Amino acid sequence: MLPTIDIFGKDLPMYAIFALIGILIAGTAFCVYIDKCGYDNNRAIVFLLFVGLGVVIGGHTLYAITNINKFYLLGSTQSFTHFLSIIGVLFGGSVFYGGLIGALIAGFIYIKVTKMPIDIYMDGCAFFAPLFHSFARIGCFFAGCCYGIESSFGFICERNENIELSTVRRFPVQLLESFENLIILLVVVILMRRKKQKGGLFYIYLILYTILRFINEFLRGDEIRGFVFGMSTSQLISILIFIASSTLLVLHNIKTKNNKKANT
Repeated sequence: MLPTIDIFGKDLPMYAIFALIGILIAGTAFCVYIDKCGYDNNRAIVFLLFVGLGVVIGGHTLYAITNINKFYLLGSTQSFTHFLSIIGVLFGGSVFYGGLIGALIAGFIYIKVTKMPIDIYMDGCAFFAPLFHSFARIGCFFAGCCYGIESSFGFICERNENIELSTVRRFPVQLLESFENLIILLVVVILMRRKKQKGGLFYIYLILYTILRFINEFLRGDEIRGFVFGMSTSQLISILIFIASSTLLVLHNIKTKNNKKANT
């Protein structure tokens, strides 16, 4: 659609611009929330940096896993420069679920080491994640990645290098997912304002997102995300995360009820 934009004579990638906007807005909201809860928002910034590192490592790692059939290229290395170019092909993209898993691991380690309140930080991530993701998916739309199936309703990305994408009208699944993330954000904020599901909001976010993502995968047209047992990699991960999140939410609610009974 519009992969790059000229700013002061330089072509800047639209995905990076929207991702940066998402990080600034969602990150600011997260820090304000942590501060209102009575905790140091400087530590919240460091937490987000750790999470960001986890996103980068996890996202690129899962991308490489989905391209495992190309690892044979490493055996044809002719020079160090050629080796780096192959690594660029294998790890050159990013997968959302890989980034999410990487973020969870990095965030959990940071919270455990610094002994920050895990419930408060998880609730903060429950609105940080969909808010950031909403902007990122708009970036995907402009970049032409994560595109949808052929459809009479949609857009043609004329400036995209992908021939199939630049000549065929495709459903704007990126914009649909951006809107869905905003709906999830609204649900989380409403529950937070009503002081419901405290400490369990992140599980609710994961449950809602995995359901929507599983459905959205049927509207995706890119083949690069991989398929196993007739389902995409993201659909399989969605099922696993949905089961895990639902179980953890039930256990969290049982623990909360038991604590209330013990205090009465």
